[in-house]
Amino acid sequence: LDEADELTNIFLVSDHGFGAHHKIININKWLMEKGYLVLKKQGRSRKIHRGNIKKITDFLHFTQFFRKMKRLQWVKNASGKIAEDAISACDIDWTRIRAYCFNYANIYINLKGREPSGTVSPSMEYEKIREDIINGLLKIIDWDSGEKENVISKVWRKEEIYNGHHLDGLPDLIIEYTGGKSLLQPWFNQIE
Repeated sequence: LDEADELTNIFLVSDHGFGAHHKIININKWLMEKGYLVLKKQGRSRKIHRGNIKKITDFLHFTQFFRKMKRLQWVKNASGKIAEDAISACDIDWTRIRAYCFNYANIYINLKGREPSGTVSPSMEYEKIREDIINGLLKIIDWDSGEKENVISKVWRKEEIYNGHHLDGLPDLIIEYTGGKSLLQPWFNQIE
């Protein structure tokens, strides 16, 4: 940078932003509680065990990294929540669900004609489910904050932020979390 002159363009690029995560929410658990996501009756077919998470973090040398960052206890607590709340795609009853959170902040509606076992008609039912999920998510409150603040600041419909030929393959709803709150994986539930 010291050698760059006034004609030099400098770009700083990142694949995503970072910030502190004080609370983590489990969107799939919320979707289950509201009846949008249904698991098969026989229970969980796969379980992530806390010991396996430790083996993975040790193998990837994350344990030392988290210890240096003074976040090791947080990781241990989080791994316990992963083991307790984890579900896999084969646990889901795809013939009965209406919505699911595949990763991070993306909610997909189980749409007929798009999903292999779609249950939601691509009409008024689709729009009503999206509207109901948006309204419900915006009402989630962090009671521990002392100020009863909303966990989610905005839920976007895909067409509000994306366009183009591949719009149909994008998530139906995109969640924007309030500062300090996030969804690292769709397994956690620490906010009601």
